Amino acid sequence: MMKESKYRNLMEIDADFLVNFSCMTKLLRPKKYFTKQDFVNGLSRKLNIEQCKVICKLNRNGVGLDAIAKKFLTEMNSNATTVRRLYVDHLLSHKITNVQNDIVFFEFRVEGSRTDITRINGRSYAFEIKSGRDRPDRAMYQIQKFSDIFEFVSLIVDDESGYKSMPDNVGIIKYEYLNGKMEFNVVRDYKRNLELDVEKQLKSLPTNQLIKILNGENKKVEKAKMIQNIIEQYSEEEINSLFKLALKDNYYEKWLDYIKNNFINS
Repeated sequence: MMKESKYRNLMEIDADFLVNFSCMTKLLRPKKYFTKQDFVNGLSRKLNIEQCKVICKLNRNGVGLDAIAKKFLTEMNSNATTVRRLYVDHLLSHKITNVQNDIVFFEFRVEGSRTDITRINGRSYAFEIKSGRDRPDRAMYQIQKFSDIFEFVSLIVDDESGYKSMPDNVGIIKYEYLNGKMEFNVVRDYKRNLELDVEKQLKSLPTNQLIKILNGENKKVEKAKMIQNIIEQYSEEEINSLFKLALKDNYYEKWLDYIKNNFINS
């Protein structure tokens, strides 16, 4: 029934639109498809029912090809990059009220893994995005690493059923394209990680931030020695605070540039 419904929606659309839409979105390679039927069959395999309905409705209402393709690529196509951008939009619309004190950045390295989104606002948050193409066992490895250094960790997933066995500290946020837009709903709240590894926190920071923590002392000392010096001088609670301040300092300008480039000039 779902395939037939997708098929019916796509069959309403002109063949030239389907060909050009496939090219612009890179969903299909046109040289492998020849008839409208070919493109309908190919696109029905690539798209879900909600996407087909929205594309058909926009086309029926006279919205141009360029606008529809742009909407698909920037809002409807739920790859990690798209979901990441839309979740930051969601944070800015619903959570973040002061971009100077609540910063977001991407791809922070943690022992061979990278967070999809990191947020610092006096607390520290790590978010990992997983689609149906990802393996839950990989997520388990990543959230264990992130839980060592961040106070709150959440998964952003399109299907929560594969992640029910995640530790109960891990929040689960479901994303889905509904009513013409991407929506994010909390399936399970995160809980604070009480046992943070301060050595791992310090190892994840660049050397210049460790030098700042040490007030510029021992610039020529190797990184491992700097870390030990910090651990000897500060408590775990103090190091966690210094870790968050260092991240904010390191990514503050990049965050303001992101806001400027993606929102102020848009």
